[in-house]
Amino acid sequence: MRPRSSRRLLLPLLIAGGLGACAGKRSGTPDDEPTLRSLAGREIRVQQDAGIAGSEEQAIAAYRKFLEVAPGAPQRAEAMRRLGDLEMESADKRSVEATASSGPDYRAAIASYQAI
Repeated sequence: MRPRSSRRLLLPLLIAGGLGACAGKRSGTPDDEPTLRSLAGREIRVQQDAGIAGSEEQAIAAYRKFLEVAPGAPQRAEAMRRLGDLEMESADKRSVEATASSGPDYRAAIASYQAI
């Protein structure tokens, strides 16, 4: 009979021990840690971004170089489409700036689109 009575006591002791372990010291964020409200009075200085100098010609050259260097890249079709877009924009700008009445020269753009 004694082994059975010790088993009856074992379960309540295990439950009490488990609950006691859970009630121990919590390792969360203490109440004195900074909060969003404590950040309200702070002043943050953000420096102006200088930007990146670039042009359509540089972008076109970079896309062409990418296509030469990585002919099997998964981004190839997107790069070719973007190259065609840039060449179209460049042809439009040259057409507006030109004094001749001939239309814009889209041959390079058309070649890029057809290569896709």
